[in-house]
This record gives sequence, structure tokens and C-alpha cells, in this order.
Amino acid sequence: EDGLSRSFDGGRTWREVATGASVNSSTHLTADSAGGLYINGDGIYRASWAADSWTKISYDLTSGIVRSLVVDGGGRLLTGFDGHLFRSDDAGQHWVRDAGDWQAHALLSLCADGAGLLFAGSDGGAILRSADRGENWTIVYQDSTVPYVVSLAASNNGHLAAAILGR
Repeated sequence: EDGLSRSFDGGRTWREVATGASVNSSTHLTADSAGGLYINGDGIYRASWAADSWTKISYDLTSGIVRSLVVDGGGRLLTGFDGHLFRSDDAGQHWVRDAGDWQAHALLSLCADGAGLLFAGSDGGAILRSADRGENWTIVYQDSTVPYVVSLAASNNGHLAAAILGR
């Protein structure tokens, strides 16, 4: 069954917590250094590690499917939709739509490394990079034979891994 579970003992025991959030088919979960947890569902929801209730924080975003979430090292929350990227510097209370041309990309994955770089994976085999907290993006790799870059992981030493789907 779909849902969200949390562990407070290093993964030995788990309990389900999803009160107030529609998290069916959730695919992304991220946390910030201030104790905030974020999950996608029929929008974006926020809770603290100690809370069992969730608050929807994506009311002023465009309608569509939340495809990806990440919190960068400075606490900025970014979320990708089909053709849209939004940023929040206040835990999702206010959002700024990225002015870039994302219409050609469904942003399926976002990740941050410890050195301040952000990466985005999309349909059409594109991987994009931002060195300024998501203000500007550059395509660093594209392979048209890769339909979907569904997940990314970055290390602090420049290594990047991509999970692809549909090849």
C-alpha cells in the first residue's frame, strides 16, 4: 500500500505517518537541515520530523504533476513539474517560477551535491547543471536514446550517477 513511513532509530523500526497528506504514488521525499520533511503527492507537503501531520505548501504553484524535489545546501527547496521549475527560500511558503525555458523538459529528478551544484534529469535524456542555486541551468549531457532520467545522485567530488528508464 502507498504511504509514508519514518524511522527514529536508524531504520530498525518503522511507523506509517501520512496524516493530512495525499501521498499515494509519491515518488520524491527530501529533508532540509532545519528539520523539515517534504513529500510529493497531489501537491507538495511539509512536516517536521516530530510531527505526524502534513501541511500542503504548493497552493500557489501551477497545476500539474510534481515530478521532483530537492533541498540544496543553503536550504532552498526546488521542485520540478512538466515544463516548470519553482524555487522557495522559505520552506515552501512562497514560490518563484524559474524564468528559464523548461517547456521542452519534464523535470523527473533533481539532486544537489555538497559543493553547491544542482543537477536535473529529464525526459529526452537530458541532464542539466546549475552552479548558482538554480538561477541558471546548462545542459551538460543529452542522449536522445535515453527516454527518461528518473533519478540522480551526486557526490562531493564530482561524481554523478543517473538511473535511466526505457532504454
